[in-house]
Amino acid sequence: MLFMQRKEKDNRFELKGKTKKTYFIVYVAGLMLYGMGSYLFLNDLLTTRMEDQLSVNLINFLGILSISVGVGLLVYLFYQFYKRVALKQKVRNALRNYLLVVLVVGAALGLTGEAIYRATDMSYDGVKNFIWVVTTYVQGIARFIFLYYCLKILLEKPVCWKEPLLKKMLLGVFLLLSISVGVSLLFPIFGPIVTFMADLIIAIGIVYKELFQNEKLG
Repeated sequence: MLFMQRKEKDNRFELKGKTKKTYFIVYVAGLMLYGMGSYLFLNDLLTTRMEDQLSVNLINFLGILSISVGVGLLVYLFYQFYKRVALKQKVRNALRNYLLVVLVVGAALGLTGEAIYRATDMSYDGVKNFIWVVTTYVQGIARFIFLYYCLKILLEKPVCWKEPLLKKMLLGVFLLLSISVGVSLLFPIFGPIVTFMADLIIAIGIVYKELFQNEKLG
Protein backbone atom coordinates (compact mmCIF):
# COMPACT_ATOMS: atom_id res chain seq x y z
CA MET A 1 0.00 0.00 0.00
CA LEU A 2 2.79 2.40 0.96
CA PHE A 3 4.65 1.45 -2.23
CA MET A 4 1.57 2.24 -4.37
CA GLN A 5 1.10 5.64 -2.67
CA ARG A 6 4.75 6.49 -3.25
CA LYS A 7 4.53 5.42 -6.90
CA GLU A 8 1.40 7.54 -7.39
CA LYS A 9 3.19 10.52 -5.83
CA ASP A 10 6.17 10.04 -8.15
CA ASN A 11 3.84 9.87 -11.16
CA ARG A 12 2.24 13.17 -10.14
CA PHE A 13 5.63 14.83 -9.99
CA GLU A 14 6.52 13.34 -13.38
CA LEU A 15 3.27 14.65 -14.87
CA LYS A 16 3.97 18.04 -13.37
CA GLY A 17 7.40 18.04 -14.99
CA LYS A 18 5.93 17.09 -18.36
CA THR A 19 3.30 19.81 -18.05
CA LYS A 20 5.99 22.35 -17.20
CA LYS A 21 8.01 21.38 -20.27
CA THR A 22 4.90 21.56 -22.45
CA TYR A 23 4.09 25.06 -21.20
CA PHE A 24 7.68 26.10 -21.78
CA ILE A 25 7.54 24.89 -25.39
CA VAL A 26 4.26 26.75 -25.94
CA TYR A 27 5.86 29.85 -24.36
CA VAL A 28 8.83 29.69 -26.74
CA ALA A 29 6.51 29.13 -29.72
CA GLY A 30 4.38 32.11 -28.70
CA LEU A 31 7.40 34.37 -28.38
CA MET A 32 8.84 33.26 -31.71
CA LEU A 33 5.55 33.69 -33.56
CA TYR A 34 5.00 37.12 -32.05
CA GLY A 35 8.58 38.18 -32.83
CA MET A 36 8.55 36.89 -36.39
CA GLY A 37 5.15 38.46 -36.99
CA SER A 38 6.38 41.81 -35.72
CA TYR A 39 9.46 41.49 -37.95
CA LEU A 40 7.30 40.85 -41.01
CA PHE A 41 4.58 43.40 -40.29
CA LEU A 42 6.62 46.29 -38.87
CA ASN A 43 9.79 46.02 -40.95
CA ASP A 44 9.61 48.86 -43.48
CA LEU A 45 12.98 47.91 -44.96
CA LEU A 46 11.60 44.49 -45.84
CA THR A 47 8.41 45.73 -47.51
CA THR A 48 10.21 48.43 -49.50
CA ARG A 49 12.23 45.70 -51.23
CA MET A 50 9.06 44.01 -52.49
CA GLU A 51 8.41 44.61 -56.16
CA ASP A 52 4.62 44.24 -56.21
CA GLN A 53 1.73 45.05 -53.89
CA LEU A 54 0.64 41.42 -53.71
CA SER A 55 3.90 40.43 -52.03
CA VAL A 56 3.56 43.31 -49.56
CA ASN A 57 0.00 42.27 -48.72
CA LEU A 58 1.09 38.66 -48.27
CA ILE A 59 3.92 39.67 -45.92
CA ASN A 60 1.55 41.88 -43.92
CA PHE A 61 -1.04 39.08 -43.70
CA LEU A 62 1.54 36.56 -42.50
CA GLY A 63 2.84 39.11 -39.99
CA ILE A 64 -0.60 39.81 -38.56
CA LEU A 65 -1.41 36.09 -38.44
CA SER A 66 1.83 35.27 -36.60
CA ILE A 67 1.32 38.13 -34.14
CA SER A 68 -2.27 37.02 -33.45
CA VAL A 69 -1.34 33.38 -32.84
CA GLY A 70 1.69 34.36 -30.74
CA VAL A 71 -0.31 36.74 -28.57
CA GLY A 72 -3.04 34.12 -28.21
CA LEU A 73 -0.55 31.55 -26.93
CA LEU A 74 1.03 34.00 -24.50
CA VAL A 75 -2.35 35.15 -23.16
CA TYR A 76 -3.36 31.49 -22.70
CA LEU A 77 -0.15 30.81 -20.75
CA PHE A 78 -0.63 33.86 -18.56
CA TYR A 79 -4.17 32.68 -17.79
CA GLN A 80 -2.86 29.23 -16.83
CA PHE A 81 -0.17 30.85 -14.69
CA TYR A 82 -2.71 33.13 -13.00
CA LYS A 83 -4.97 30.18 -12.13
CA ARG A 84 -2.11 28.35 -10.42
CA VAL A 85 -0.62 31.08 -8.25
CA ALA A 86 -1.90 31.72 -4.74
CA LEU A 87 -0.85 35.37 -4.53
CA LYS A 88 -3.11 36.68 -7.28
CA GLN A 89 -3.16 40.21 -5.88
CA LYS A 90 0.63 40.43 -6.23
CA VAL A 91 0.38 39.30 -9.85
CA ARG A 92 -2.26 41.95 -10.58
CA ASN A 93 -0.12 44.61 -8.91
CA ALA A 94 2.95 43.51 -10.87
CA LEU A 95 1.06 43.60 -14.18
CA ARG A 96 -0.42 47.00 -13.35
CA ASN A 97 2.96 48.44 -12.38
CA TYR A 98 4.62 47.03 -15.53
CA LEU A 99 1.97 48.55 -17.80
CA LEU A 100 2.13 51.86 -15.92
CA VAL A 101 5.90 52.02 -16.32
CA VAL A 102 5.66 51.34 -20.06
CA LEU A 103 2.85 53.85 -20.61
CA VAL A 104 4.21 56.62 -18.40
CA VAL A 105 7.76 56.33 -19.74
CA GLY A 106 6.43 56.25 -23.29
CA ALA A 107 4.38 59.40 -22.77
CA ALA A 108 7.23 61.16 -20.93
CA LEU A 109 9.72 60.31 -23.67
CA GLY A 110 7.32 61.53 -26.31
CA LEU A 111 7.00 64.89 -24.58
CA THR A 112 10.75 65.04 -23.94
CA GLY A 113 11.51 64.29 -27.57
CA GLU A 114 9.14 67.01 -28.73
CA ALA A 115 10.78 69.50 -26.36
CA ILE A 116 14.29 68.52 -27.50
CA TYR A 117 13.33 68.84 -31.17
CA ARG A 118 11.85 72.30 -30.66
CA ALA A 119 14.55 73.65 -28.33
CA THR A 120 17.69 72.28 -30.02
CA ASP A 121 19.17 71.80 -33.47
CA MET A 122 18.92 68.01 -33.23
CA SER A 123 17.40 66.46 -36.34
CA TYR A 124 14.11 64.64 -36.32
CA ASP A 125 15.86 61.30 -36.94
CA GLY A 126 18.27 61.99 -34.09
CA VAL A 127 15.42 62.68 -31.66
CA LYS A 128 13.55 59.61 -32.89
CA ASN A 129 16.61 57.40 -32.38
CA PHE A 130 17.17 58.84 -28.89
CA ILE A 131 13.59 58.05 -27.87
CA TRP A 132 13.81 54.57 -29.38
CA VAL A 133 17.07 53.77 -27.55
CA VAL A 134 15.77 54.84 -24.14
CA THR A 135 12.45 53.06 -24.75
CA THR A 136 14.29 49.85 -25.68
CA TYR A 137 16.25 49.87 -22.43
CA VAL A 138 13.27 50.74 -20.23
CA GLN A 139 10.89 48.23 -21.78
CA GLY A 140 13.50 45.46 -21.92
CA ILE A 141 14.53 45.81 -18.28
CA ALA A 142 10.93 46.30 -17.08
CA ARG A 143 9.83 43.19 -18.96
CA PHE A 144 12.68 41.16 -17.45
CA ILE A 145 11.84 42.30 -13.91
CA PHE A 146 8.15 41.51 -14.46
CA LEU A 147 8.96 37.98 -15.66
CA TYR A 148 11.42 37.43 -12.82
CA TYR A 149 8.90 38.58 -10.20
CA CYS A 150 6.07 36.44 -11.64
CA LEU A 151 8.30 33.36 -11.72
CA LYS A 152 9.25 33.86 -8.09
CA ILE A 153 5.54 34.05 -7.22
CA LEU A 154 4.83 30.88 -9.20
CA LEU A 155 7.65 29.00 -7.50
CA GLU A 156 6.68 30.48 -4.12
CA LYS A 157 10.17 31.81 -3.52
CA PRO A 158 11.06 35.11 -1.83
CA VAL A 159 12.17 38.00 -4.03
CA CYS A 160 15.48 39.54 -3.03
CA TRP A 161 16.27 42.61 -5.12
CA LYS A 162 19.80 42.75 -3.66
CA GLU A 163 20.66 39.21 -4.74
CA PRO A 164 24.05 39.19 -6.54
CA LEU A 165 22.78 36.77 -9.20
CA LEU A 166 19.91 39.11 -10.05
CA LYS A 167 22.37 41.96 -10.52
CA LYS A 168 24.44 39.78 -12.87
CA MET A 169 21.33 38.88 -14.85
CA LEU A 170 20.35 42.55 -15.11
CA LEU A 171 23.85 43.33 -16.37
CA GLY A 172 23.47 40.58 -18.96
CA VAL A 173 20.12 42.03 -20.05
CA PHE A 174 21.70 45.48 -20.35
CA LEU A 175 24.56 44.12 -22.48
CA LEU A 176 22.21 42.23 -24.80
CA LEU A 177 20.04 45.31 -25.23
CA SER A 178 23.16 47.40 -25.89
CA ILE A 179 24.27 45.00 -28.62
CA SER A 180 20.86 45.12 -30.29
CA VAL A 181 20.77 48.92 -30.06
CA GLY A 182 24.28 49.28 -31.46
CA VAL A 183 23.60 46.94 -34.40
CA SER A 184 20.29 48.65 -35.13
CA LEU A 185 21.91 52.09 -35.28
CA LEU A 186 24.98 51.03 -37.28
CA PHE A 187 23.35 48.44 -39.55
CA PRO A 188 19.60 49.21 -39.73
CA ILE A 189 18.92 46.35 -42.13
CA PHE A 190 19.97 43.83 -39.44
CA GLY A 191 18.39 45.78 -36.56
CA PRO A 192 14.95 44.09 -36.40
CA ILE A 193 16.27 40.53 -36.42
CA VAL A 194 19.01 41.30 -33.86
CA THR A 195 16.51 43.05 -31.59
CA PHE A 196 14.16 40.08 -31.93
CA MET A 197 16.93 37.64 -31.03
CA ALA A 198 18.00 39.72 -28.01
CA ASP A 199 14.42 39.90 -26.69
CA LEU A 200 13.99 36.19 -27.30
CA ILE A 201 17.17 35.26 -25.42
CA ILE A 202 16.19 37.43 -22.46
CA ALA A 203 12.60 36.18 -22.25
CA ILE A 204 13.49 32.50 -22.70
CA GLY A 205 16.63 32.64 -20.59
CA ILE A 206 15.00 33.91 -17.41
CA VAL A 207 12.13 31.41 -17.64
CA TYR A 208 14.44 28.47 -18.35
CA LYS A 209 16.76 29.41 -15.50
CA GLU A 210 14.01 29.76 -12.91
CA LEU A 211 11.97 26.72 -13.96
CA PHE A 212 14.67 24.22 -14.93
CA GLN A 213 18.19 25.34 -14.03
CA ASN A 214 17.40 25.99 -10.36
CA GLU A 215 15.70 22.58 -10.24
CA LYS A 216 18.92 20.92 -11.45
CA LEU A 217 21.02 22.88 -8.98
CA GLY A 218 18.67 21.93 -6.20
